[in-house]
Amino acid sequence: MPSYGVKDCADVVSGLAYLDDCAICVGGSTGKTACAKDCNGTINGTATLDNCGRCIAGTTSKTACSSVGEAETDACTFDGITETKNVGFKGSSYLNVDNAVGTAITFNIFATNAGAATLSFRYANGGTVDRPAQISLNGTILSNNLSFPVTGTFADWKAVDISFSLLKGINVVKVISSTAEGLPNIDQIGYVSAGVSKGSCVVTGIEDRELLNEMIVFPNPSINQFNLQLPEKSEVKVTNIQGIIIDSEKDIRDSLNSAVGHPFT
Repeated sequence: MPSYGVKDCADVVSGLAYLDDCAICVGGSTGKTACAKDCNGTINGTATLDNCGRCIAGTTSKTACSSVGEAETDACTFDGITETKNVGFKGSSYLNVDNAVGTAITFNIFATNAGAATLSFRYANGGTVDRPAQISLNGTILSNNLSFPVTGTFADWKAVDISFSLLKGINVVKVISSTAEGLPNIDQIGYVSAGVSKGSCVVTGIEDRELLNEMIVFPNPSINQFNLQLPEKSEVKVTNIQGIIIDSEKDIRDSLNSAVGHPFT
């Protein structure tokens, strides 16, 4: 008597066998178990996620990051808000930058020595298209954009690497949205290379002369004049210790006369 019904992949009517991620019929009456893919998509591979959310080891040729920082605390400035509504983030929150061309997140990166270095960003892009970013390094826009491909939803987090040559001391890295969708949500910054870490966001005095490559200010505190070295003409604001602006000038590059005894920010 013929059997009627839906057959599974093992040709069993109403069976429970199915095709796994490796296109092998498993379960049900097959006696087989599903294959396992590692984070790099290799069957029964050994690649794993490191502390920065990067897929390393196995067939990736990547090694674990040195340390990781939370974007909401390591960023010096950002055009947007901190947010917690999408699950899966680490730390206390993540950064949700405004959806517009040119919105940005700025990090100051300290390098023990000059040379090649790698950073990573743990992000979520729940949109339908890539959200590429321009990268500004010490005031210079790099030739290639950093791609932030779609991750699935804003609760699905992945990591991307970027490598460049850093100067010794503090390097200013700005991640700038290049489309109207803005940047993806940024959860963490990974200091992949050894000798690279979070740099101070505040210029405090002449000791920073060798540490900050985008701007130099000295002496601090000042009697009556600040000496500045800037890569281009900029707007400069002077505040007191309470953060109140006491002087402001535009198109400054070389020097600024200001009030006696007030620290510069």
